[in-house]
Amino acid sequence: MKMGLGTCHVSALSWHVLLPRTAARFSSHASRRARISGPLRTMSSSQASCETPNELRFSRVPLVERSGKHISTTTEVLMWRRWARAHAALKKLDKSGLNDLPSLTSLHTEIDWIVGDAIAATRPQVQGQHQSVWAKRVLIQVHEIPLEHDILLRESLPELRFSWLKRLRERVPLQYITSTCFWRDLTLVVSPAVLIPRPETELMVEHVKGALTTCPVLCRGPWVDLGTGSGALAISVAIEILKTRTLNALEIGCLESKPLVHAVDISSSSVQIAHCNISRYDKLAEGGKLGVQVHQGSWFEPLELRDIVHDRAGTLAGIISNPPYISSNEMRVLQPEVRYHEPWLALESGKSGVEALEVLCEGASRYLLPGGFLLLETGGGDQITHIFQLLHSFKKSNRRENGGAGPVFENIQIHADHRGVRRFISAWKC
Repeated sequence: MKMGLGTCHVSALSWHVLLPRTAARFSSHASRRARISGPLRTMSSSQASCETPNELRFSRVPLVERSGKHISTTTEVLMWRRWARAHAALKKLDKSGLNDLPSLTSLHTEIDWIVGDAIAATRPQVQGQHQSVWAKRVLIQVHEIPLEHDILLRESLPELRFSWLKRLRERVPLQYITSTCFWRDLTLVVSPAVLIPRPETELMVEHVKGALTTCPVLCRGPWVDLGTGSGALAISVAIEILKTRTLNALEIGCLESKPLVHAVDISSSSVQIAHCNISRYDKLAEGGKLGVQVHQGSWFEPLELRDIVHDRAGTLAGIISNPPYISSNEMRVLQPEVRYHEPWLALESGKSGVEALEVLCEGASRYLLPGGFLLLETGGGDQITHIFQLLHSFKKSNRRENGGAGPVFENIQIHADHRGVRRFISAWKC
């Protein structure tokens, strides 16, 4: 998975794509709160932070789900916020380091997100030995922080200070600092081992929902998410397949306990993060199993080794992928947040940017069942035009009565993202 970027759309590199909750979509307190479910998780002693941090660690527990450890006050938290805003303003004026920082408005929003994620509970400040009970807080907004209260923080103010300096000086993405990415209705663990899921990629799940509505029998066969990264797509698609099975199980008889989605990634570190996120949502699924199985390897290879796919006949109901599609030349001009911190393996495809997409199209022509669904994210522009023509070029080996070779794919469609960029392409196997 990667941020939306086209061969002819370098402007798509604007920082707003990287925000963990885009302002237009996740700005309300209710929408952010809706993304958290279940009790706060308790960190193990190995995950606990020190009071004088000297390095940025990446936790397997999102900041917003960690247990509160450090008692502060409303006054101290708001003083930290003023310091962070002032330091952001100074850094914007400093031209000696990395340039192209996000706008002050965006940085101020990030500061408020950090504060909201870090607050675990509050209680009134009272004199004497008897303290009131802590009131649990989840994704509290700054203006909702009660005055003259004790604040129970998940990270100490010195730790938050250190993290914010790393954000400004080294351009570490906020999602990596908090180990958190809010994506659709998921709260995902992310680290530099995986690309940060982008808002536009959420539209892929909507297209899968449409395909399942059009053809519910797609929930019978297995799906694959190639280049799964954090597992965001695999988890969301498995949830949609489960919903379809619930609505249509009696009619189509698909109650087997086989995996719904096979998630593949070549990076062992990415596989670990995907496992972590899948296990988090396994606990919420009926029967304690979401139905996502993770494999390490390159594209279809681990599936071939396990005979999940083979050349004898198509076996897959659906193939989805947000593969690397940035060319080698474009990698040099990416934002510092992306270029210096996100995994190049998940970004760079090769000289033209279409190399991985071509492999996926060829594999889909062999491994999809008749009536199977293919959905890919691309860089848009000339790149998606090339993939559109490539899918049309695949022909069946057998001949029709009129002597012409039949097409492999039909109903090939291009879909736009939130900004109108022709980003996604879908096709159905004939």
